[in-house]
Amino acid sequence: AGARGGGLLAGAYAPWPAKLVAALAPGPERLEPPRDTVFADRDGRPLRHLPADAGVRGDWQPLARHPLRLVQAVLAAEDMRFREHAGVDPRAILRAALDNVTAGRVVSGASTITQQTVRLLEPRARTWAAKSWEALRALALDRSLSKDQILEQYLNRAPMPGTLRGMAAGSRHL
Repeated sequence: AGARGGGLLAGAYAPWPAKLVAALAPGPERLEPPRDTVFADRDGRPLRHLPADAGVRGDWQPLARHPLRLVQAVLAAEDMRFREHAGVDPRAILRAALDNVTAGRVVSGASTITQQTVRLLEPRARTWAAKSWEALRALALDRSLSKDQILEQYLNRAPMPGTLRGMAAGSRHL
């Protein structure tokens, strides 16, 4: 699992001790899909949906069930180098820093899909300390899951308007 390469953050690509990855990556219980209760008629059509997670509604879909064009659009908009970096994108960090310094305010971010997945799994206040922890956890998550597994987690956890969660729920209800 995870990308390999060199350059900036070269240590992020070096072999990590298994105990360190296990300690930093989110535990398997956090990666489990939420188990909503769905009441269906005799033909299997949903009649009532009871969310398992504080009123948030979503239907977990395997990555293969998400349309390829949707996946490509998400990757293009959110993290063009998703399959090339190790969970953190040094080029995006440098670009965002330059954009923000030039503008004199925050106008651009650099969070990767892996970092966003960590934030969705473990919400925290948006501080520099939390961002640093999120980056470290993203590096570990990239080591413990495949890119497809990370993408599936993101596509199913991404917030949609209202109480919807995930691309499948968003496309069905919007």
